[in-house]
Amino acid sequence: MDSEERKILIIEDDPDISDIYESWFETGGYSVVKSSNGLHGATELLKEKFTVVIVDLNLPMKSGVDVVTFLRKSEFRNQETPAIIVSGFLKNVEGLKDLPRVYLLEKPASKAEIFGIIKKESS
Repeated sequence: MDSEERKILIIEDDPDISDIYESWFETGGYSVVKSSNGLHGATELLKEKFTVVIVDLNLPMKSGVDVVTFLRKSEFRNQETPAIIVSGFLKNVEGLKDLPRVYLLEKPASKAEIFGIIKKESS
């Protein structure tokens, strides 16, 4: 896998959680791009290819639901990129369950849960 294929986008407005994810991924050999709001995260999706996108639901400027819907409906390079939604409010995402390659994890998600999805997607 080249470095482009091992890049993670983290869209999370809680800096402590974002830093934990960043540490996990960098230790696992991934490069990380972080965004603290949904609008910036959606913009990052237009710029470069990611291996996986980690998305919180309750984000400023554009919700996690809107970001994932944008991701799947866009005609850009990340349309097929797996999205892992990590939230304490998963009852609010019924419509996302039908989208391909969208995974829902309850906060706090473990490193094993997240890396298990990435491993499944890369096999």
